Amino acid sequence: VTILDPHITTATISRTFGLHVFDMLFAMSEKGEIKPQMVDSWQASADKLTWSFTLRDGLKFHDGAPVTAADVVASLKRWAMRDPLGKMLMADTAMLEARDARTFAFVLKQPFPMILDVLGKPNAPLPVIMPARIAATPADQRIPEPIGSGPFRFVENVRGSHWSGK
Repeated sequence: VTILDPHITTATISRTFGLHVFDMLFAMSEKGEIKPQMVDSWQASADKLTWSFTLRDGLKFHDGAPVTAADVVASLKRWAMRDPLGKMLMADTAMLEARDARTFAFVLKQPFPMILDVLGKPNAPLPVIMPARIAATPADQRIPEPIGSGPFRFVENVRGSHWSGK
């Protein structure tokens, strides 16, 4: 793996790395169904213009920091700059904001029926969530360190030798 930033490339190896180190809001099940991963609950307004999401309690990044709605907003805004479906979602978004530590919302200009499918899509670039300080990296530059909340923690990358995780 040479690119450890799952927002910046469509390389299969980077996508696989991203799915190990980072989590997503939703993920696709083996049956092709979009299921919540980091999200505890969500609701859409009757007109489908406002979508509110609440994160599961107790989510933490590998550095020990809690995962917050601000991290989600920063991550999604960065990811959407590189992903065609993310660009479509953001084109229909009037506002994406953190409402409190665990709640964020999309306010749409028009209904976007594929919102959950886009947030849980399994193909790269992946809409993974990273700390806001890392998501602040410009979308045309690689992140300085891969800190996620996924099942594996990145430890080191020795070029030409190995990379390891826990």
